[in-house]
Amino acid sequence: MLPPAEEWPFDTSRIRLAWGEHLRRSRTGADARVPLQHALTAFEKLGAVPWARRAERELRAAGRAADAPGISALTAQGFQAAHLTAQGLTSKETAKRLTLSPCAVSTRHLYQIFPRLGITPASAATPSATAARELRGPSASPRQPQPRAGRETPGPAGRSAALPASLARARLQNSSPRPGRHGKKAPNQESAGDSMSSGTGIKQDVARLLIEGDLAFSRRFLECVVEDTGRAVVPIFCMNSYLSLIIHESYRTLKVNDPGLAASLAYEHEETIQRARLSVKLFDDSKTGLGKVGDAFARIIDEGRQAFLGNTWFPLARRWETDLGEYRYRGRLVGTTHTVGFVMALRADALQDLPALGQELSAVAQAQSAYVSQAAGHLSWPGPSFMNSITLDAFELRDRRSERHFTRIFDAGLPEKMKASLTAFQCSLNVLDAMLRNDDNPASAETVFKLRYITLYHVLSSLEKLRNQYGKALGMASRSLLAAMLDHPVSAEIRSGEARHFRNTLIHYTPAEHLASKLSTTAPYYGLVEACFPTRDFPSLQAAVAEHTGRMAALMDQWSGT
Repeated sequence: MLPPAEEWPFDTSRIRLAWGEHLRRSRTGADARVPLQHALTAFEKLGAVPWARRAERELRAAGRAADAPGISALTAQGFQAAHLTAQGLTSKETAKRLTLSPCAVSTRHLYQIFPRLGITPASAATPSATAARELRGPSASPRQPQPRAGRETPGPAGRSAALPASLARARLQNSSPRPGRHGKKAPNQESAGDSMSSGTGIKQDVARLLIEGDLAFSRRFLECVVEDTGRAVVPIFCMNSYLSLIIHESYRTLKVNDPGLAASLAYEHEETIQRARLSVKLFDDSKTGLGKVGDAFARIIDEGRQAFLGNTWFPLARRWETDLGEYRYRGRLVGTTHTVGFVMALRADALQDLPALGQELSAVAQAQSAYVSQAAGHLSWPGPSFMNSITLDAFELRDRRSERHFTRIFDAGLPEKMKASLTAFQCSLNVLDAMLRNDDNPASAETVFKLRYITLYHVLSSLEKLRNQYGKALGMASRSLLAAMLDHPVSAEIRSGEARHFRNTLIHYTPAEHLASKLSTTAPYYGLVEACFPTRDFPSLQAAVAEHTGRMAALMDQWSGT
């Protein structure tokens, strides 16, 4: 008969520690925390300092929650990654020091470190504090950063050096907004956007109203991004192609309808923003199409493997290296490192150099922010955004070995590059269904509808192209799922009749000439729905598109097996 555990506290605690370590390494961190906490408490009572430190390290690595954000919230490996990064090491150099893959350092540890330390995006490969100042506008005086006390850690030369303290979360200037689309302009008030309403003719008026709605939506989103950068990292990637589309197309339309205003709104990094907005078209881009999009993903996959595999110093451990990062929101796949590389036109090795990546993304974000700030300055834009319902703990990151992962998703008859392309479709639909569904602001309804419609239009068209080229190689289950998506009545409606002109108006803003006589600035959605879909009105098509987005997202999730 074994003696009671209480009689052998040290040995019992060592067993609990070993069990907790086993659970953590089996990636069941939540289960590991209980035995590890018991072991830590017992070691501290016994005065077994080395064992207590070991239990504490394991507990941190298992993701024990802290009372407040900061260094104490980091896991042991996260703390080491933060310290090495603060010394100026790249992700690849940090990975070698910690015997991890660069992918794990970039997409898991550093992604979680920056929000916990309260670091603004300038140092975290997301929009910078400078972008926030652009959004506040030239008249606003920037706030001074208020450092948050941080734990001191040994510096490079044995001195104590504090890790970067929190930079201030700059808030967009939203005092006394100048109403435009949803309010009256104050007397004698001039702004860059005032001339947006100077166009003549119903086509210009509809284009102006559509642009104003999209800019106000973008401004609300960016307001939330600046208020809380920690939970905005993944949404920024997810929304970048849509933001780029709105900026590029609105600027292009204004250059025709109002050249003077367009000149005052000129922005930098036009090529990068234009490239990002093209990703919305998927296989429908006339310059790329199915073949070139597939080739782009093939290059991204190959670069990722070259960058992230074969780096672990112990050869036998390389079988566990990963080269693909997944971003999930409430369990739904909303992004991968492959889709981010495609949308942002980034090389895989760029994910290893966080400072350089931060500078690149920060520069693009500044251009986007400056444009939206100036163009939406006269609008009554303040209000809730879908970002208000998003919390950091709703996101999850997973690391995959792409070679194994691609054998398990979609259909065996498809090449890897097509599976990666389908994953991009899946992510876009899940973003619209899982993240934007919580935007209940009536002022956002038209833009949310637009993003859903154009995404459905291009996903359906792209799936049709894929079925035409690879249909004979697909299994029966894949053919059935494709038929359920492509042959649904709403799918047919979205792509039939005047649907092409409707899609063109949503993207390019200016309606076709033959639609002009049917439009009115006082009608719901300006009469565009009735002009293109005679059996529909805006509320009914809006509801059908929202429901079909959820249906398509569920079918793509089912097909991918994830």
